[in-house]
Amino acid sequence: MTLHKRLPLEIFGSILHLCVGFEKPVRDLVTLQLVCWTWHNIIADASFLWGTINAAEGLGAFRKALQMAKNSLLDLIFIERSTKIDQTEFFKLAGEKINQWKSLVVDSKRWEACQDHLDPAQGHLDLGPRASPKATSHTPIWRSTTQHC
Repeated sequence: MTLHKRLPLEIFGSILHLCVGFEKPVRDLVTLQLVCWTWHNIIADASFLWGTINAAEGLGAFRKALQMAKNSLLDLIFIERSTKIDQTEFFKLAGEKINQWKSLVVDSKRWEACQDHLDPAQGHLDLGPRASPKATSHTPIWRSTTQHC
């Protein structure tokens, strides 16, 4: 009997989650899907596995992860110096899922540009020096913000 048949799906999914890195999470998941059809289907159905999304993987991977994550919480990573996605496109797509954000890591020299890309109708994110958050029932609660200059 194979490993994935002996373990409950929740435990097997947790093990797979530990195999996925933060630098290339989509690449890691797609690689794991190549093991066999059973793994492919388990990973495709486990939306929580797709919730870590790094802009460094490119626009195609970013869109695929957003689609596969469905309604799962999202950990979004945008490192300006290594990203392959235009900042405007990243925040446009990420802003559409603002109610699913678990965390947002942004390393950018242009903080004003970051907040300009979010549609105010989607939620509110203010990272400027005069920040005055306007929370709604769907706005994530920001526990801390680190601004690198």
